[in-house]
Amino acid sequence: APQRDAPGARGSSDRRRSDAPPPVRPLSMILARKLDLQQSLRRALVTIEDKELALHIHNNQRLGLISAMLAIFIFGAFYGRYLPQNSLAEKASSEYAEIAVPTSELGAGHVVLLHAYMALTAAATILQLLVVVRTTMLCVLAPGLGLRGPEGSMTRAVLVLRRQSMINLHLFYAGYVCFCADAAVYLYILFEG
Repeated sequence: APQRDAPGARGSSDRRRSDAPPPVRPLSMILARKLDLQQSLRRALVTIEDKELALHIHNNQRLGLISAMLAIFIFGAFYGRYLPQNSLAEKASSEYAEIAVPTSELGAGHVVLLHAYMALTAAATILQLLVVVRTTMLCVLAPGLGLRGPEGSMTRAVLVLRRQSMINLHLFYAGYVCFCADAAVYLYILFEG
C-alpha cells in the first residue's frame, strides 16, 4: 500500500499549493459582484421601461381609435344641419333635408347659437383629428427612438411618450367637452326654435 504523508509533512503541503488556485483577493470579488449587480439592474430597468413603452403605445392606439370614431360621428352629425336653403341643404339627401332648419326662420338669438353650434362642432372635430394624428405619430416614432437610439434612449422614449400621452389625453377631453357643448346647443336650438 502506498505510504501517505503525514498531515504536517513538507511534501504534501507543497503539492497542495501547486494544485490549488491562486488566492482570491476579496476586493476583486467585491468589484466583480458590483459589476454583475449593475448589469442585472440595467437589464431589469430596460425590461421595465420596455413594458411601460408598450403600455403607452397601447393606450395611444386605443385613444386614437376612439378619437377617430368620435370625429367621424361629429362630422356626420354636423353635415347637412343648419345650412342656408340655397346651398347644400337643397342638394342633400331627403334624410338631411328633413333635419336642416332654414336660417331665415331663426330669430336673432338663435343665429348666434347657430354660429356657436358650428364653431363648437368645428372645434370638436379638429381636436379629435389632432388627437388621431398625434397618437399615430407617437405609436410609429416612439419605438424607433427607444430601439435605435444611443445609451439611455429607452428612458428618453418613455419620458417623451408619457408627457405626450398626457397632452393627447387633455386634447381628447377638450374635444369631448366641445362635443357635449355642441350637442347641448343643438338640442336647445331644436326644441326652443
